[in-house]
Amino acid sequence: MTRQQKQTYCKVCQRKTLHVKSEVKSGCAGHVVLTLVTCGLWLPIGMLLAGVGSWAGLLAPWHCQTCGKKR
Repeated sequence: MTRQQKQTYCKVCQRKTLHVKSEVKSGCAGHVVLTLVTCGLWLPIGMLLAGVGSWAGLLAPWHCQTCGKKR
């Protein structure tokens, strides 16, 4: 899991504070092995899961480190 950090204005704290966002990163080695073992049948499913994972990382909320409010 990786964390992104940025300093931005928090409406609750009424000042600039540190905000963090967690992203879950998964490896693709398992998807490659499954694609090879299933002769390509896993490829569409793996691509779908990779797309959903990338959107989930973009849509993850930022959290204020001072008050904990989601942005």
